[in-house]
Amino acid sequence: MAYFWEEEEEKDTNPWADISFGEVGDTDFGDFGDISFDDAPTMTPFESSLERLKKSYGTFASDYLPDFLHTPDVVRDWGKTTEEDAKARLENYRSQYLPDITEEEWQDVLPSIWEKMQENAAQTAGQFGGAVAGGKLLMSSHPYLRAAGAVIEGVTYLSSIPPIMDEVVQEHAQAAGIRPEDMTQDQKWNAYQTSAENWVIENINPARWFKSTGGKPVPKNAEELEKFLGTAEKDKLIKKMSTAGKEGVKSGLVEGATEVVQSANTARTSALGMDAKSAGEYITDFAVGAGIGTTAGTGVGYRNAGAHNRLIKEGTRYLEDLNLQNKLRAGTEYRRETNAGPAPFKFDVTPKQYQVPTQQPTYVDNLTKLAKEKLLGRSTNMFQDMLAQAKTGKDVHQIHNELFSMFGDVETGSGLEQAGLSFNTLKHQKLGEYATDFAKIKQKWAKSVPLAGEMFGRIDPIIDQYIGASLEGKSTADIDIDSIVSGKDKAALDTDIESLRTIYNNVHKDLKGILKDSDVSLGYTKDYLTRGLDTTAVENNKEGFIQSLIDDVGIDPTEAEAVYNEILNGKDPSVLSSEQIRMESKRKGTEKTSFEKRRSHKWGKLNTEFRKNSAMDSMQEYLLRASARAASAQTFGGRRAEKLTRTVDDLLKRGVMSNDQAQTVWDMYDAEHHIYKRPTNELGRTWQQTSKGLSSVTAVSLLGMATISSLTEPMWIPGRVGFANMVKATPIVAGHVLKGIKRTIYSGKAGAEADASFGRDLLNTMGMAINPQVNERIEMLMSGDINPQLTKWFRSPGGLFLTQYTNFVRVWTAAAGLKMIQDQANKVNRLKGRNLQALKRELKENGMTLDDFKKVIRAGNGEIDIMNDEFLGTRITLDNNTNISVRDLVIPWVRKITTDVALEPHVGNRPLWMSDPNLQLVAQLKAFPILFGNTVMKRTMRQLNPKTCTPQIVGAIGAIGATSAALAMAALATAIKDELRGNEEDRGIADWVGALGVPYAGTQSVKQLIVPAGASTVDKWVSTPFKDEGSTAENILDLLTRTTLGAIAAEELKK
Repeated sequence: MAYFWEEEEEKDTNPWADISFGEVGDTDFGDFGDISFDDAPTMTPFESSLERLKKSYGTFASDYLPDFLHTPDVVRDWGKTTEEDAKARLENYRSQYLPDITEEEWQDVLPSIWEKMQENAAQTAGQFGGAVAGGKLLMSSHPYLRAAGAVIEGVTYLSSIPPIMDEVVQEHAQAAGIRPEDMTQDQKWNAYQTSAENWVIENINPARWFKSTGGKPVPKNAEELEKFLGTAEKDKLIKKMSTAGKEGVKSGLVEGATEVVQSANTARTSALGMDAKSAGEYITDFAVGAGIGTTAGTGVGYRNAGAHNRLIKEGTRYLEDLNLQNKLRAGTEYRRETNAGPAPFKFDVTPKQYQVPTQQPTYVDNLTKLAKEKLLGRSTNMFQDMLAQAKTGKDVHQIHNELFSMFGDVETGSGLEQAGLSFNTLKHQKLGEYATDFAKIKQKWAKSVPLAGEMFGRIDPIIDQYIGASLEGKSTADIDIDSIVSGKDKAALDTDIESLRTIYNNVHKDLKGILKDSDVSLGYTKDYLTRGLDTTAVENNKEGFIQSLIDDVGIDPTEAEAVYNEILNGKDPSVLSSEQIRMESKRKGTEKTSFEKRRSHKWGKLNTEFRKNSAMDSMQEYLLRASARAASAQTFGGRRAEKLTRTVDDLLKRGVMSNDQAQTVWDMYDAEHHIYKRPTNELGRTWQQTSKGLSSVTAVSLLGMATISSLTEPMWIPGRVGFANMVKATPIVAGHVLKGIKRTIYSGKAGAEADASFGRDLLNTMGMAINPQVNERIEMLMSGDINPQLTKWFRSPGGLFLTQYTNFVRVWTAAAGLKMIQDQANKVNRLKGRNLQALKRELKENGMTLDDFKKVIRAGNGEIDIMNDEFLGTRITLDNNTNISVRDLVIPWVRKITTDVALEPHVGNRPLWMSDPNLQLVAQLKAFPILFGNTVMKRTMRQLNPKTCTPQIVGAIGAIGATSAALAMAALATAIKDELRGNEEDRGIADWVGALGVPYAGTQSVKQLIVPAGASTVDKWVSTPFKDEGSTAENILDLLTRTTLGAIAAEELKK
């Protein structure tokens, strides 16, 4: 193409053209010395290239396109407006050098060429980027990506038509001494024909670049790839630079030559013929074209030079993934055969493995791996490393199907198989199964406080006493129950008491059956109600409690102190710690261990001073502990965690697991039971209490606007289940919100049926929101450990009702997830191609095959009714020969969808160090960004990554839409918080990305991830007395205001 500076010569209408300035050399301009041109509009050479490109497109749309086809007025008007706007902007640009480099001083030649390269950079950059991107996408195995690549290539080639045509028309008009709009139709068609010829010439280099991105032929299959990697060596940097340089020189020569040919062709067909241009102009065209071609060609060459190394890297990753998939298939086959019945002696499956060359990791590689695994990654990532040591299907089965599945859930989009329910998932499922009906009864008889909802709801002591006495078979004659309830209400209360007894018996029966599988017997006493321990009373009377343990319960005096510590740490007496398990595993003989003796002692004889008086609180605690014990027994084993012990010992014996890895597994076991590194003495407990108190103060001080920050959460729902399903779930969410508001204002008198909603029942079924006074998700996210006091605050105006908002997001996600599952069920027999593969992938990640899912659909007669106990209780036999209930398939699936959006920290999905209560202050406020990176961000990147090419129910388009919506909401949330705080700081994309929760993004994210959140709070309180502004009293007032009225009120009072 001809370059733009040649257009300047046509401006012969200059009114000063005939005036000679030859005699003004002695003129004194001193009188103008005070005139400043600093405010004159300026434009950089690159910006001028953008404006010139815009101008050419505008002129093409308004003047040239109508000569070829009918052009709507709206297009022509847009073109004219764009052209005039670009021309106006270009008036602000002044070139610093002459059009012809042969007329420059020698020292100005290179700067002149550099300026002209920038003045034409926009079009070249588009051609370069389009050629490389389109060529890369055309190599993809994904049909949609290949189609996108073809479109990009076509657009790249066609994009040069407007600027080439505009330049030829301008030059032909200039040669004829007329304006472009005065050209005859013949003159214009002559210019158009020349433009077509120049367009063909112009695309020589882009075509070369496009072709070169295909690279050298690659191995056709895994065997050829294995052979190639066995001998291939990475190219050194010097070789890559040499290749890039050669391509740069070649592209420069080609581009320089094509520019000269185009210029000559344009001159040839103009009114002046070949005399239209001087030799200096041709030299300039060649020099600038060579410079542009060399720059772009070097980039293409360097990328192509790295193709060999990329093939080694990607080929290595491919074979590693293939080896992993073969191992996982071997593990699945081993599991299927062993589930079907006794396998042949020493039966095993040997997976096919390809030899993959290993590279010695560098210091940076090791440091990155350390940060990823220990500081930011999931604790369950360790099992991925263990799979590298696995040799057989049995190894893989024990590592992935047993160990990993005990502690974690496979990541959505990973394509891995979920082999069983993790402890955390099963615990919540059992809690939903055990406590949902109990929660309704408790809510029914609780007397709520108007405008406070269920937060301060309490059952009248007389009703509570009556319930306890009735459940325990004691006389109720002395209880004045008629003064509280009578008539129909009394009959309803008696009916609910029978329901409570049924709940207790059913839980006992289920727990007994689970423990029986571990050869552990669970006794039953009629009319017995487990009264929970009152930890406050225990802590206030240590000596009395220990004496009762010795005298009444029969615990050995040497162990009473340890029991006291365990009770205050919240440890269930029926659960063994990893230390106790390993100690008992080493003992010999048949005599009962100290722990077994302790567990079999008569705890019912403990002094009632240390028992809870409330029957309902005791039963609620029992259900919580029973769900955890049932999940622990079913997952790890009910007798000294025999399932976990057997697997760990076997892997250690065969050398698949190291001692350090075994220790980490047992640490994870303790963390799941909330006994990991808990204090063993008063000093440790003092530190824990101090940490918890400071974390509470920090949360109150810093997180009053957390609800506003969480506005982005619902925007990720469509990225998981699709926009359509999100919209379909809206009525359910609306009903949940309206009924929630009603309950908050006034939920009725004691005995009134609870005004439940489908959303509330849905949460309870998944084991969520069972107890309004406990929200483990909020506590773990905001303080790093269980902290019920924070839940109370986050349910209040001070915490901006974050708990209620969290449940709102959970309901919306779960309801949308159910809609997605039902939609897939409705069309399961019609799915084909990628849609079918996407469903199979989703099912695999949730422990099912397509045939398994069809069995679930048949069990519900086509309806996935999560509230139908009969449907949930139906048992089916999976393809892997496992007999399982529908409940154990569907509820975990819905729960996983929910926690994929409303992130829920637990041992398996965050670093293990964050479960250490001694590091609570360090972990505070770091859970969300780390968890976001490990969950939402990772899933979204899988959806968007063209190299993945794996079908998912929600693909790249849904992910882009969700990300865009979340980014927009993050910008809105940031603006709202800045407005409330009176912050006038300019915000940008980095701040909005950081507001999403992306680790290390935004101006404050690095600080938040590195510095303990409590440090800023302590620093503020300690340093205030020594500063001129503010006072300690003001800080106290600020904290009290945030605690009671909320952050918004506190910020307003500051103004």
